[in-house]
Amino acid sequence: MKTKHLAAALAAASIALSACGDGTGSSGTTASGSLSFDYSGARSGSYRASGTFQRTSDSTFAKQPFAVGARGTVSGTTFVDLLSYQPVNAQTGHMVLIELPNVTAPATFSLNGSCDTDDCPLAGLVFDTDPSASEDSSDLYFFDTGTLQVTSVSSGRIRGTFSGTATQFLGEQTITVTNGTFDVPLVSQSFLGTRGVSATAKLRATRS
Repeated sequence: MKTKHLAAALAAASIALSACGDGTGSSGTTASGSLSFDYSGARSGSYRASGTFQRTSDSTFAKQPFAVGARGTVSGTTFVDLLSYQPVNAQTGHMVLIELPNVTAPATFSLNGSCDTDDCPLAGLVFDTDPSASEDSSDLYFFDTGTLQVTSVSSGRIRGTFSGTATQFLGEQTITVTNGTFDVPLVSQSFLGTRGVSATAKLRATRS
């Protein structure tokens, strides 16, 4: 089942990360990152997003491959968020949004779809989305089961692996994710700006 609600969450992600920049007010980039995985089931293929996040002058991001991470704090709780984008065409692409509790060293997390508290990891895969649109026919999957392992947090980067099973939002179809890896630059909330934590809050509300 397709859902229009997810587009609003991804639009928020677009706006949140558009706060990234070099202080010039026109554009900004991060260091290059990568996030990849294979998937099969209701949908099948390979996801490969590798490149730098680039903010554009119209307060959106360039629709080109990128992967980036950021720390943010809500009500005294700190999170680590990972976001990546893989274009499908000039307007749409596939996105990954992962939220983890604060992590500063190697750690292993269970991806459990039944847990919806603020300290639970959250991972969403969004297919065929236009992140600059307020509504579209994005196809959203949340991880129900799986494991995410952070293998290192050092030198301003976070690296790790993940795998599991994700179920379609408001649907019953599932996909199996294997060979997931990420290696992304990790920036601070001050680098993202005050809106930097809104994307995962919207996504968490969508799941709830």
